[in-house]
Amino acid sequence: MDDAKYVKLYQTLSNATVPDPIFEGKDHCGVCETLFDQLHSIFRRFFSALPLCHRHDLLSRSLPPPHSGLWPIVEELSLILRCCLLLLTLPHSDQKFFLLKGRSLLRILNSFLSFHVSEHRGVRFRNFLTDEDLDLDDSCRPFLRALLEVFADELLRHQPLRRYLMMADSVSSIHEKLFVCHFNQGDIAIVLEVLSSHFILSVSDEKAVEDFTVRLFLRCDKDFRCSELSIAPSIVLLHDPVVLAAPKMFQAHIVSMVSEAICSGLSSELLANFNLIALQKSVILYSTHVSSLQIDGFRVELKCSDSHLLDKGQLKFESYIQHGTRSRLNKVLSKSDDSCDSYQCKLFSKTKRDLLAEYIAFMKERQYLFDDSLREGITSILSCLIHQAFSQEAAGDAVYNIKENISAQDISLLGSIMKLMSVSLLQAIKYLRNSGDSDCLKTMKSATVREKYDFLISIIDHFQQFKICLPIQSFLYDEMKIQKSNRKVSEALLVHFIGLLSLSFNNGLELLAKGCISVLMALMYLFVFEEGDLHALGSLKGLSLPPCLSEISCDKSGKGARDKQSVYKVVAEFRRIQSCTLSTDSFTSCNDENGTEKTCDGEMFLNCILGNPKKLSDYDELADFLECRTGKNYSKWLNRREIYRDRRYQKKLELGKTKKKTFRKCFQFKKNGQSLKRRKNGMFVKHRR
Repeated sequence: MDDAKYVKLYQTLSNATVPDPIFEGKDHCGVCETLFDQLHSIFRRFFSALPLCHRHDLLSRSLPPPHSGLWPIVEELSLILRCCLLLLTLPHSDQKFFLLKGRSLLRILNSFLSFHVSEHRGVRFRNFLTDEDLDLDDSCRPFLRALLEVFADELLRHQPLRRYLMMADSVSSIHEKLFVCHFNQGDIAIVLEVLSSHFILSVSDEKAVEDFTVRLFLRCDKDFRCSELSIAPSIVLLHDPVVLAAPKMFQAHIVSMVSEAICSGLSSELLANFNLIALQKSVILYSTHVSSLQIDGFRVELKCSDSHLLDKGQLKFESYIQHGTRSRLNKVLSKSDDSCDSYQCKLFSKTKRDLLAEYIAFMKERQYLFDDSLREGITSILSCLIHQAFSQEAAGDAVYNIKENISAQDISLLGSIMKLMSVSLLQAIKYLRNSGDSDCLKTMKSATVREKYDFLISIIDHFQQFKICLPIQSFLYDEMKIQKSNRKVSEALLVHFIGLLSLSFNNGLELLAKGCISVLMALMYLFVFEEGDLHALGSLKGLSLPPCLSEISCDKSGKGARDKQSVYKVVAEFRRIQSCTLSTDSFTSCNDENGTEKTCDGEMFLNCILGNPKKLSDYDELADFLECRTGKNYSKWLNRREIYRDRRYQKKLELGKTKKKTFRKCFQFKKNGQSLKRRKNGMFVKHRR
């Protein structure tokens, strides 16, 4: 039977609600037996093709390319496995025979759940056909994960399948049982066991955090290998309270899997609905977890309908998985924390110039997301925004307000949520542009498309509740206010993530920075759909915040930029002070009864900072240039600001000491590891002698 016949058989089995026509005039058990024989046959080919682990190749191994020779075998195996799993969901008369087939599938699943990850890299896997252990090369992980995704996908799709396998497991001996929870606690346990194994195979490497970052922001282009997990079943995971009670790194992995499923989906109205549901969930999850950053402007109260996300009650994720799975999971989570320390040491060695170049390159690598006609304009605007967010003055005093002891799991989860937000937003907008009678909202007449757009806007309208708290956000908001656009919701989303991008830059949070850039790229697509062009965004290139490189690119003596001071730099500095002084707490400014903001010239501000400024020849011109708030006590405000700056300076010193300690710890850890390695090599040479 070729692949096309397997696909047709799978589609038929998926839609069967009565005894299927494919069994008409045939022995049900005979057809099932034939299919299981073919499953075992393809598994033999699969096991014989898997590369084994050779110790002398430990340093030269690499993951297989997307079109490795093993992938055709995996794809064929996936189809047959899906068909065999679906057979258990059909009505059948011989209960005993099908129970045996259920036990056979459990035996296969047990091999994928009971693997052992070696400390020296490599995976020990049980061949259920021969009951032999195979020491597999690390490059086998993607193939094993793909088959685990097949199990997860079918189990999430079909509740009868979950119940049938759990019933088959319930009659197993206590040493052979695969699942903890049974009918009294729901059937989610079988899915959690599969997903836990998938997680362990994904992040149990010594470079866990670095590899997670690479996988999370992997390009979804023509070379991207589609996930075996489809959109609809994966979104179910985002709504399961047990998953939301899991460790944050595990949650980050699940959210990342949902993003990959969305990338793999084709455009259709049904999938567009799922994309909007995923976007809605990502906004709720983001609002819940962004509070872990402890920044005043990045916290917002959830609505009552969303509060259940924070109250997980008595749910305990650990109680739904086997003790052995729990032990392996905890071991992986502890290793991921160590991996984060090592990864942070690498980031400390990068200069700001290196980081800026890396993020610009990250954005340009994803230009394929946009049409050829839009690519150059969007890239230019995004490059400008990234440079401005990287400016020394972009984040102001809030640079030091991020909690220093924020965990790697917090960052990983928030980064994965932003990736989900960007992917679902981009896919939803692509559907809106391609499904109506126009690719622009202004000329769109399709009622269906407009209805979905309104729903999309109602989702991201949540971001208008976030405050403006950074100088770059104030500048950006003021610039867009001049344009008098009606797209207030899209602008609020842009202002928010530009602010978070600036904080991520200044605090060395690479995962969050790339997440912000991904969201901003999807947002550019939304602006184009709403306005039809990039004209409304063109003014963003003229922000007056000084870019980092243009201000700090001076010679070693410290001269250079300081020798080229101009009136434009002075104006930019005064505008920065003005923004800090008059910045509002939200998108709503403090206005008088007529809607006009109460302001005056800068005389009282100049009196505070210059002593006797009226002796200056250009005093009147300078006072007219400045704009101050009427009734504000600037003398008191400046005194308090001086006190705050002293405190901030002390925090900066403490932060520097903490970074030095971390770096020394990582260096010592690396040095001890190399020493231990040399000692082992010496013992080995001595033994050879």
